[in-house]
Amino acid sequence: MDTEDWNDADAYLAWATQELVRNGHKKLCMVRDAPTAKAVDEFERVLEEAKTEDPLQEFFEEHPEVLAHQIGAGCRWIIPKPKVGGVYVPDFMAARLNSGGLRWVAIELETPCIDSLFVGKYKTPARELRNGLQQIKDWRHWIENNLQTARNSPRNGGCGFVDISPKVQGMVIIGRRRITNQDDQRRRHDIFWNEHCEIQTYDWLLEEARKMIPMRHPVTDECEECELYGR
Repeated sequence: MDTEDWNDADAYLAWATQELVRNGHKKLCMVRDAPTAKAVDEFERVLEEAKTEDPLQEFFEEHPEVLAHQIGAGCRWIIPKPKVGGVYVPDFMAARLNSGGLRWVAIELETPCIDSLFVGKYKTPARELRNGLQQIKDWRHWIENNLQTARNSPRNGGCGFVDISPKVQGMVIIGRRRITNQDDQRRRHDIFWNEHCEIQTYDWLLEEARKMIPMRHPVTDECEECELYGR
């Protein structure tokens, strides 16, 4: 598509792409940077051996492409341990272009070793899950009170979260599928709608990563999005 044929949305998406690049954030192309089978197998090995979230954090920092497709297909940016106001540090921030602009997701990793997501007589979130949900609330609160700083480029003392909203979506990755049940699914659904925060297990993430392996193409290829808006 020639830039002369662009509409306002095309121009915005190209601008947002270049702003993120200027802010030092590498774009992961859904074609060139899709995970390899070797990387996904390594993720499975690390997951099986992990007792806390720390080795998983290290793995995703080295292989962000394995984490990259948690918000649907498409190219995106994965930013590890971004400093939010020098106080709050999300495990990862993810951004993806769509027709509505930039979609941001704040990702919190919690332990894979947990007996239940919901506990007690009234089945309230377990301590580890509460911690993840509270982290996301804290990030949102800071962004709401420091919105311009959050959006400004690091060159101007900001965080570089282009056009981020205080209502940024959250995602907590915690536990294994075997500890969940149908009632948990209903409770997770309620939290998603009430708190705009998705709760997923590491097994879900492993499955999503495996689905992306066939998408990988030679490094000489680019997807339509990268061809249009750059990388």
